[in-house]
Amino acid sequence: MVAQEIARSVQQNCNIADAHFAGEYTLCIYLLKMRELYRWEKKIKFGESLPNSDIGQWLTAREQFWSELDDSDYEDITINGSHYSPYDSSSI
Repeated sequence: MVAQEIARSVQQNCNIADAHFAGEYTLCIYLLKMRELYRWEKKIKFGESLPNSDIGQWLTAREQFWSELDDSDYEDITINGSHYSPYDSSSI
């Protein structure tokens, strides 16, 4: 249970970082990175073809999700009731 909560907080912080910084890539690099993020989230092996129509819908939903997170601050990581800054890797 603790590991799942930590993983959820870390993933949320990754989503917030994506919302803050994804727009800094050129369009080509952004789209390539998004394809690989889609592949990773959907657990599609590297050699498998990607369903282009699904990627478009997923990308639209992801950009909407990021727009909702754009002003968010990073979450603390909570371990056994103690709260840590996500930047405090030595304590975590």
